[in-house]
Amino acid sequence: MSQLKIALGLCFLCASCFINSVSAQNLVIENARIIVGPGNIIENGSMVVTDGIIAEVSTGQAQSSPPDATLIDGTGMTLVSGYIDNHRHLIGGRSPEAVARFFAEDAETQMLDLLDAGVTTVQSGGDDNQGIQELKRMIDNGEIKGPRIITSYSVPSARMSSETEVRMAVRAAVEAGADSIAEVHYPDVVWPFAPSTQETKNLIAGLDEAQKLGIPFQIHAVSDVSLAATVAMGAQKLIHSVNINWVTDEQAEQVAASGAQVASITGFGSPNFGGF
Repeated sequence: MSQLKIALGLCFLCASCFINSVSAQNLVIENARIIVGPGNIIENGSMVVTDGIIAEVSTGQAQSSPPDATLIDGTGMTLVSGYIDNHRHLIGGRSPEAVARFFAEDAETQMLDLLDAGVTTVQSGGDDNQGIQELKRMIDNGEIKGPRIITSYSVPSARMSSETEVRMAVRAAVEAGADSIAEVHYPDVVWPFAPSTQETKNLIAGLDEAQKLGIPFQIHAVSDVSLAATVAMGAQKLIHSVNINWVTDEQAEQVAASGAQVASITGFGSPNFGGF
């Protein structure tokens, strides 16, 4: 991989070359091989970034250049989109000790490892709420180099006492700056599938409150019946495929008809930080 000199995506290039915020960057990459998509390859092209947004991809030399743009000669390099890791536990624990250890020992090197693997955006799959928000702040401010972080706050609706408590937790997460609510277990005891009436009421309340506030509410449904039940309740985001029982044709058709998105696995563990 290193011998190929691959330049993986805008965020990777920006994080590798600069300390300042991505949103302020003006950048021109020229003479690069650009893979736009399957079957669409520019052998010698340019990309222009204005204020952190891709403004132009063209064959040959760039047609325009923003003020004070940094020029990168991409000769011999290939420019492709960065990977998105849709579900990763970044901090590795929610205790104050675990969070402090992550920032002291692991944050800087692990965020660089993600960039080196071509991962330019990561959605937290369930971390300490304040910890993941701090990690995002540090990367956004250029204090450490790393991929764009989509923060997800924990709202353990299955363990909460009432719909009101769930709604308050969703509102508090949004007010604190969360980008999504993630890894909401339903039910709390995954198998056998026997959610309590209160668990179901809480989940419906969480889904409704998140929809009102315009924030994704992502369900951790690990069985076929849980998948079908949560989709029937209006869930539109599920964080991975089921791993208890086979999904029937009818259940799959139900998910498809609902328009719900299931983030299944196409690749796993690169890079892997002391996990499975």
